[in-house]
Amino acid sequence: MFSLKKILGLLLVVFWALSSPMVVLAADAQEIRAEENPALQRGIELYKQGRLERALREFQKITSREPLSPSSFRAHYLMARIFYEKKDPQKALSQLANIPDLKKTPPVWLLQGAALIASGLTEQGLDMLKGVEEQSLSQGDRSLYLQALAEGNIRQGKILPGLYLLQAALLLSQEGNFHLLDLARDALATQAGSATLDEARFMFQGMIMGDLVSLEKARRLRVAGHSNEAISHIRDVLRSSSHPLTHRKAEEAYLEITGEAWMQRSIGVILPLSGRYASFGRLVKRGMEMALQADQENGKGAVKLIFKDSGADADKASLAVRDLARDGQVVGIVGPIFGSAALNAARQAQQERIPILTLSPRQGLPQVGDYVFRSSLTSSAQVDAILQHAIVDQGLGTFAVLYPDNKMGRDFVASFLGQVGFMGGEVVASQSYSEKATDFRVPIKLLLGLDPNAPEPEEEPKEDLAEESAEGLAETDEEGPQLPFEALFIPDYADRVGLLIPQLAYYGVENVQLLGISGWNDPELVKIAGKYVDGAVFPDGFFVYSPYLFVKDFVDRFQELYKQEPSILDAQGFDAANIVLKLFENPQVRTRDDFRDALGRLQNYPGVTGATTFDAFGEAQKVLYLLQVRNGTIEQIN
Repeated sequence: MFSLKKILGLLLVVFWALSSPMVVLAADAQEIRAEENPALQRGIELYKQGRLERALREFQKITSREPLSPSSFRAHYLMARIFYEKKDPQKALSQLANIPDLKKTPPVWLLQGAALIASGLTEQGLDMLKGVEEQSLSQGDRSLYLQALAEGNIRQGKILPGLYLLQAALLLSQEGNFHLLDLARDALATQAGSATLDEARFMFQGMIMGDLVSLEKARRLRVAGHSNEAISHIRDVLRSSSHPLTHRKAEEAYLEITGEAWMQRSIGVILPLSGRYASFGRLVKRGMEMALQADQENGKGAVKLIFKDSGADADKASLAVRDLARDGQVVGIVGPIFGSAALNAARQAQQERIPILTLSPRQGLPQVGDYVFRSSLTSSAQVDAILQHAIVDQGLGTFAVLYPDNKMGRDFVASFLGQVGFMGGEVVASQSYSEKATDFRVPIKLLLGLDPNAPEPEEEPKEDLAEESAEGLAETDEEGPQLPFEALFIPDYADRVGLLIPQLAYYGVENVQLLGISGWNDPELVKIAGKYVDGAVFPDGFFVYSPYLFVKDFVDRFQELYKQEPSILDAQGFDAANIVLKLFENPQVRTRDDFRDALGRLQNYPGVTGATTFDAFGEAQKVLYLLQVRNGTIEQIN
């Protein structure tokens, strides 16, 4: 009666309809227009609220008082809808019989056809539906139309067309679609042969109806004693289904066969565990395992970490993502920690549609796609923290930048230049130096606008650089040179900064605020630079001597386990694992999309690497530790 071509046409209508706002059948205002009749209006409001018995009483008042009025015909129609929804099609038909044929609109004919089919008068009902013009129906009634056609086809033994129509109806239905799934399940269980199941499984791959077919195949395989094959079909549903009913049915079937609960709560972790970066990967792994151990000690332990070694090979990282994505119990991925590997992994994760929380500072990772998140100490985050302190807290306005001529230095300078003007400051001087330099005379002179080729004044050698600096200044200006900047930003590591800063003093760069990066957080800085670095300020993502109680607890626990102080990589691994464990405390976080959405909603997670919130792009917004050298020691000042 209804050809496959006709059914595919209906599916196209469904997809067209999805571009319009979804409307629930029971609340379709276009088909429940009330005249100026208070009783009808009250009944409609009660109907929309789901108070069906009270709505029926209001409609009955209308039909008894004014039986031949337009309001009465509309009341009969609405009562018929209520009885149909209450699974009483006979009473629905008796209400519709009170409406003269000349007064019946397409929605009335539709409801009458649906009620006839539900009453067992399948041929008569389908014939009536033939006369209904689909385009005249509202979206809510299109769903009813598809449901009625589906039920009619199934009653006639036309299983595949019926399943097509049910799948289309499900796309339109927002609420109350469990009865559609029950109808499909019953049809598959009682009327579909093996050949029909195989054909349906092929047709409905990736759809809710396909999940129901897989569950029916699993049921039959189990009855036949083929439990392993049955489990394979059930796992397919558990890995793909996003509908609560099909997922729950699959979980129940899995438990019944295996005796174990299905816990789709594994996290893949991609780290360099061999090769030249292995020592870094092992630190992150150690922090993650510490978090998991604490979780297990607290009686939880439902999350499993699956570690994959990326070595020093970026391509190996993308292959690891692919392998983890094909494991149905892996909900998300943490790692890698280095740039090229992280970029490859992020691209592969986006392609596989599996959320990934990278731990690399490489620029642009979250921009790969909506499945990519990043929790790492980036150059832009450090610059934001240091400028917030310098400009907002200290009121400084003019800055100079002295930086190593390498990728790290250039990245930091780009971030600094991009932010300083936005925050109301100005960079008045900028100069690079070789990343292998040990003598900084030329770049310092260039920074100060001096001739680097001018001969140095002849002086007696000084053993103490401090005395040399002081006497040199006395020869030029007792108060020292007037510098055009109030603060100097040096984005380099402690060993090189320790050599550079005393030389700055020699050339009169004193009484300016020294600003650095996390690479300054090293006791070697104070040992090398001595008093010249006193007062310097720099951020970091972790501070082992922080006064915060939760950091002290972490450090104490770590030292108890590993007999040493934790590094920032240990802390990053610890936080990444704890974020995952925190999100999985919500039992609704079961699928990959659930996990992605939960990451996006994370707000101010109190991690030891700073309070963490993910922005709209998946970038972690962290409250960093602000550190200062005071009297030869590094202290937290925020």
